[in-house]
Amino acid sequence: MTWTLHILRNGALERTLELEPGEHSVGRGQGCRVVLADQGVSGRHALFIVDAQSMLVRDLGSRNGVLHASDRISEMRFKAAFELDIGPYTLRATPEPIAKTSENKTKPALQVRLVVYAVSIGLAALVSLLGYLPTRDHFTAFRDREVLKRGILLGRYLAEINAQPL
Repeated sequence: MTWTLHILRNGALERTLELEPGEHSVGRGQGCRVVLADQGVSGRHALFIVDAQSMLVRDLGSRNGVLHASDRISEMRFKAAFELDIGPYTLRATPEPIAKTSENKTKPALQVRLVVYAVSIGLAALVSLLGYLPTRDHFTAFRDREVLKRGILLGRYLAEINAQPL
């Protein structure tokens, strides 16, 4: 079973991770799978052990502990969605059963989506450029006429200011 882990800091969603079956260390240290960068979190704070039916959460002797429903836990097994507090972080875990490949609707890979996105932006830029090129000379001539008009008006104004009163 795969678990979706939503990491919230002070109530705001910071990131989401997918936890596959296996061991996942949680803590401030760089070697941890789930890094929580705060001084209230130990270097290796907790361990999440995911198997086919559940997730085991084990506190690794952290100073501030792992809280579930405001109670400090040393080890607890979860089979349904749950929420933990570690320092200023709230971790919301939701089980996602692994679907059979025939029933699983595959999503395009992130790289494929990025390539499609980049190509569509490039095409939009190209279409915009092709629409602009034929009218460029028109806009340049219009701009030049406007600059000339402003210059003439400015010259007239300056001449009036310097004119001697009657």
